[in-house]
Amino acid sequence: MKPFLFLFFLTWNVEKLCCQVPGNSLALWLKTDTRIIFSQNKIIAWQDQSGNKNDATVKSTVAPEYLDDQLNGYPVLRFDGKDMTMETSHKLVNSMS
Repeated sequence: MKPFLFLFFLTWNVEKLCCQVPGNSLALWLKTDTRIIFSQNKIIAWQDQSGNKNDATVKSTVAPEYLDDQLNGYPVLRFDGKDMTMETSHKLVNSMS
């Protein structure tokens, strides 16, 4: 029983150490399990978790679809690839020339 407990403790600690998101170096962090703003069952905004207030807002007439429990137990936002868009108020990427 002792080797099993040690392995569980080691695995748990490795996951905690290696899988943390370095929030202080991110310009934008959008999580599907928190801070999505709805109005009349439609997504209107997605709040930035990085602390930089780069919230994304829906700019298209059609909002992305919110689907619960789709990817490893987490919700996803589904965009159609044509006319569904969200934008941030700040420029996050410099142009590449």
